[in-house]
Amino acid sequence: MQRPTPFLRLIAFCVLCFVTLSCASSSVELNSERIARKFGSYGVEVLENTDNIRVSNLYSREANGPTCRTFAVVGLSQDTGPSFATEHSQILQGGSIGAVFKRAGWRIDKRHQYIGEMVIGKQATRISRLMRLKTPASLAVHIYLLTISKDGGSFDYAMIAEAHHPEYLTVGTLSAIYGGVYSGDRNRKDARQILELVREKFRDTMHSG
Repeated sequence: MQRPTPFLRLIAFCVLCFVTLSCASSSVELNSERIARKFGSYGVEVLENTDNIRVSNLYSREANGPTCRTFAVVGLSQDTGPSFATEHSQILQGGSIGAVFKRAGWRIDKRHQYIGEMVIGKQATRISRLMRLKTPASLAVHIYLLTISKDGGSFDYAMIAEAHHPEYLTVGTLSAIYGGVYSGDRNRKDARQILELVREKFRDTMHSG
C-alpha cells in the first residue's frame, strides 16, 4: 500500500486542529468567479497531477498572454466516495474544483488554516514567469481545507494552498473576506510544511508546464 505524502497527512491533522476555524463559503464568490469578474476572463491549467497532489495555474487572459492570478497546490483526499465520483473524475481531467462541485449542487465550505505572505526571490522562476512578476515580490497565501456537503453528507475533499498575484488579492483583502484570526505567527508555524511545499512548487522543475 502506498504511503501518504506528508502533505496529505496534514489533511487529517488540520481537520483536528482547525475544525473550529470554519467559514462557509457557499455564499462567497469562488476563486474562478472572482478572477473572471475582476479581470474579465478565467482559465485553469493543471501543471502537475501526481500522487494526489495537483498544482494549478488559475489565470486571466491578457493582451500579452495568460497571467497567473492564483497558483494553487492541492492535496486531494485519498478517500473519495461514490457520491462525488463523477465530480472527482472531472477534476482529475482538469476541471476547476470549486466550479465543478458548485455546478453539481454541492455546498462548498472552507476551514481556514492560514492567511499570510510569502516573499519570492530569483529561485522562484516558475511562479514569477506565470505571474509575470519581477522578483523579489510578496504574494498573499491562503491555506484551507475544502469541505463539500450535499444530501446530508459532508466530505473533506482537499487541502488547498493558494498564492495570489498582488494585483488580485492581498493579505488585507483575504482578511477582510475571511477574518484576520487565521493570520499570525502561530498559524504560520502550523502551516510550515505546506508552505515549504508551495515554495518548492514555485520553482521550475522537469515536471513544470
